[in-house]
Amino acid sequence: MINIYKSQPRLLEMVEDLDKNGIFIIEDYIDTNSLSPLLCIYEKLLKREFGEQDFLKYESLSPGVMIIMQRLKASKDFKLINKVFSSNWMNDLSEKFWNSKVKLNSDIYIGNDLPGTKHVAQDLHFDVKPTLKFFLYLNDVNEENGAFTCVPKSHIITKSIRQTNSRSISYENRNFTREHKFSSSDEVPVCGKAGTLIVFSTEVFHKAGIVIKNERKIMRGHTRPKEVNRFISKIYSYLGQK
Repeated sequence: MINIYKSQPRLLEMVEDLDKNGIFIIEDYIDTNSLSPLLCIYEKLLKREFGEQDFLKYESLSPGVMIIMQRLKASKDFKLINKVFSSNWMNDLSEKFWNSKVKLNSDIYIGNDLPGTKHVAQDLHFDVKPTLKFFLYLNDVNEENGAFTCVPKSHIITKSIRQTNSRSISYENRNFTREHKFSSSDEVPVCGKAGTLIVFSTEVFHKAGIVIKNERKIMRGHTRPKEVNRFISKIYSYLGQK
């Protein structure tokens, strides 16, 4: 089960959801009026109207694109994006969840998936490095245009995998994080209107849906502890060397 809120829940509710299910959803996190200027910036970014910047990295998905923005470096030029992904409640939740100081949404992934788009996130997986993600739909998303999909509560299985196979988990051996026994009936697509915010731990098995028609427009912030490698070694003492 995934809890869906009409407004921002209390901090302890959010932490409980992440501990229990690994995910929760806030509908209408950004209303239509506020979403319009954010979409305007999004479209200009896709068209590269801001030119080459050292804090922007473009990755072609052929078709489609993923832009990786370094939030702090970009904060003066992209104040609205910075405002959305630097909220106090996001920082409070992240620090409570990790029990550590965090690098709040240090990277913002700005994606446009189209019919024919292919990338590694479309396989059901858990992330190599545990991450808390704030995933925002900028257009209405359903199963036909790439709904985010996950297996709630599967973070419990990931913990067991890390305990017994820590040395197999690395970016060089990414396929290992995609090995599982789930069936399609275990997967829950998260359909939502523009402005929906999905908050989830990447210890939950998850994937990007495949776009059959139309397109998917998203922004996604990635949050980890400030000293992530030492933190992972401390919390998962069984991880070993990557």
